[in-house]
Amino acid sequence: MHTRRPRGPLFLLAPLTLALLSSGVFGAAFQPGVEPDPPTGDVAVAAATTPVAAEPLRGNGIVWRVAPWRWGGTLALDYRALRMEDGQSNQQLLLMSNVDFISYVWQPWFIQLRGGLGLVASRASANAQSGIDGNTSSSWTGRAGISVFPASRFPFELRADVSDSRSGGLTLAGDYRTQRVSLTQSYRPLLGSDSYQLQIDHSVLDSGIATDKLTTLGATAVLDFDEHAVDLGLNHSDNHRSDTQERTRLSSLNARHSYLAEADLRLETIASWNDVRVGGLAPEVGSEVLQLSTFASWSPQSPGWLPGIGGPQFVGTLRWIESKTIGEQGNPGVQAFNGSLGVNHQLAAAWRLTLSGTLSHVQTPSQSARKGLGTQAVLSWSPMSTQLLGWRYSPSASANVGFNKSTGQEDRQVAGVQLSHGVSRDYKLNEANLLALTLTQSAGVLEESGADSARALAHGASLSWQRTAESGGQVFGGLSLSDSHTESETSGHFQLVNLQLSSRNPLSRFASWSAYVTFQASRNRSSEVDVFSGQRLETDPGWQRFYSASVSYDQQRVFGIPRLRGSVLFSANSQPLDRRALGDIEAPRERITESIEGRLDYAVGRLETRFSARAARVEGRVVSGIQARAQRRF
Repeated sequence: MHTRRPRGPLFLLAPLTLALLSSGVFGAAFQPGVEPDPPTGDVAVAAATTPVAAEPLRGNGIVWRVAPWRWGGTLALDYRALRMEDGQSNQQLLLMSNVDFISYVWQPWFIQLRGGLGLVASRASANAQSGIDGNTSSSWTGRAGISVFPASRFPFELRADVSDSRSGGLTLAGDYRTQRVSLTQSYRPLLGSDSYQLQIDHSVLDSGIATDKLTTLGATAVLDFDEHAVDLGLNHSDNHRSDTQERTRLSSLNARHSYLAEADLRLETIASWNDVRVGGLAPEVGSEVLQLSTFASWSPQSPGWLPGIGGPQFVGTLRWIESKTIGEQGNPGVQAFNGSLGVNHQLAAAWRLTLSGTLSHVQTPSQSARKGLGTQAVLSWSPMSTQLLGWRYSPSASANVGFNKSTGQEDRQVAGVQLSHGVSRDYKLNEANLLALTLTQSAGVLEESGADSARALAHGASLSWQRTAESGGQVFGGLSLSDSHTESETSGHFQLVNLQLSSRNPLSRFASWSAYVTFQASRNRSSEVDVFSGQRLETDPGWQRFYSASVSYDQQRVFGIPRLRGSVLFSANSQPLDRRALGDIEAPRERITESIEGRLDYAVGRLETRFSARAARVEGRVVSGIQARAQRRF
C-alpha cells in the first residue's frame, strides 16, 4: 500500500486572508454613479478629440469590502480501465470533488476574485504482468485568480492552478500533476489605436518520475502615429525535461515599421532575431539568425511621353542576414547582403515589361567574400481568358534575358522562354453541388553560356467539389496532381498528389458531423553523371507520404432518448510535432499519432453521467481504455 501525502496550494491563502480582513477597510476615493458602461478613466470622451467634464464625485469613496461569495462544486465517482499492447493492464477507482468560489471587491468591474479547491482520491490495481498488486493515493488540487479592472483599458490578471490529469477526461498517457502560473497585463491609451500586452506563463508537468517544465514570455506593442505604424513582438520559451535532460530554448524578437506618406509611396522595414538552442546530456547546439530587410515601392504619375497603361512602378529591396551555428568552435557565421532595384510597366492590357538589377555580397568562414552583380529583363504576355467550347482557356508566355557576374566564376549570360496554358470548367450538378476541373501545362527552355541548355515540362490537374445544403452545411473536397520533368546536365522527375476534404454538415435536427482530412504524397527522382565513370546515377527514395485527419460525429438524441448525447472523435497525424518543446503551454507531454474515442453523455438535472472508450497510439505504443463517470453538481 502506498499513500501519497496530500499537498495543498499555498496561493489559496491570499483571497481567504483578504476576505477575513476586509470588513472595516475604507478608502478615500470617488464612487461613480450608475453608468451604462464601466468607467475607463477619470475623463469621459464624447468624440475623438473633444473631451468633456469629468463625472462628479459621489459617495464616501471606494469600499474595500469583498462581496458575498458565490460558490458551486462537483462530486464525481470515476472508474477507468487501461490496457497496453504488451498485455499489461490496470484499473482505477477515483473519487473527485471540487468547490469553486467567486466574488469581487466593491464592484464587479473593479477587482474580481476566483478560487477553488479539489481532492482526487484513487485506488488502483494491475494485473500480474505489471508486478503491482495495487495502491491508493490522494492529491489536492486548487486554483486562484485575481482580475483588476477587467473592463478597463489596462486589465490585469493573475492566475495560479494545480491540477491532476486524472480529474479530466479519459487520458491514455501516464498520470501527472500540472502546476501553472499565468500573468497578463494589457494597456491601451485613452485616444488612438496603440496597444501593449505582456503575458508570462510557467507550467510544470510532474509524473512522479520525471518533470517537464515550460516557461513562456510574450510581449507585443502596436504603435500608430501620423503616416507611421510600428509593430514590436518578443517571444521566448524554455522547455526542460528531467528524465532525458533535454532542454529547448526558442527566442525571437521582431520589429516592423511601415511608412505611407502618399498613395504612390510605400516603405516597409522588418528586423528580426531568432535564436534556437537544443541541449541536454550532449553539448548545446543551435542557430542564431539576424535579419534586416527593407522594401520600397513608388508609383509616380506617368509622363506624357511614356506609352502604356498607367505609370511605372519602381520597386527596391535591401536585405542583410547573419547566420551563426551554435556549438561549432571558431565559427563566425555567414553574412550575406542583397539589394535589388526594378521597374514594372504595363505596356498594354496583356503585355508587361520588367527591368531589374541585383547586387549581392556573401561572406563565409571558409571562403573569401563572394560578390555578385546581375541584371535581368522580362517581357510577359498574359491575356484575358477566353471561352472555348464551354471551357475557359488561359494562355501566358514570358521571355527573359540576363547577365550575371560573380567573384571567382565566369560571367554568365542567360536567355529563356516559358510557355503555359490551362483550361478550366465548372459543372453544376444541381442547386447544391458544384464541380470544378482545371488542367494546366507549362514548358520552359533556358540557355546559359558555358553550360548545357535546361528544359522543363510540367503538367497539372485539379478537381474540386463544393456542396452547400439548405440546412447550412458545407462540404469541400479537392484533389490535385502535378508532374514535372527537367533535363540538363542533371535530370529530375517530381510527382505530387494532394487530397483535401473539409465538411461541417448537419445530418438532421439533432445530428451533425465534421471532417478535416489532408493527404499528400510526393516522389522526387533525380539522375546525374558521375564525373569519374561517366555513368548516369539514379536516385529514387520512393514515395514520401503525409496525412492528417480530424473527424467528429455528434448525436444529441441517441436512440431517440432526450438528453442522451453521443459523439465519436477520430484524429490522426503521421508527423506529430513536439508542441510543448515548441512553446505550446497547453500541449500534453506525450505525442499521440492516432486516436479514436466514443462517448455517451446523459444528464438529468444536476446529475451527469458519461461512458467513453478510447484507443490511441501514444509514443508508438497502442493503448486502449474505458471510463465510466457519475458526477453531481451542487
